Amino acid sequence: MNIEPEQLTTNPLRLVFAGVAQLAYELAMNIGWKTRWKILMGGSDYAPPVTRDFALKR
Repeated sequence: MNIEPEQLTTNPLRLVFAGVAQLAYELAMNIGWKTRWKILMGGSDYAPPVTRDFALKR
């Protein structure tokens, strides 16, 4: 089985806005207020149920 590792995108604008886009996506897709609170105020190791990394190539 050949699995390619995910790579960072080479688009500088996408890298700049990847964090904001990921945060907006997580807040929009995770409906519960408890989950949204953890996204905003939780530790950096918290992984919400629905997430997407916009800095990686798709």
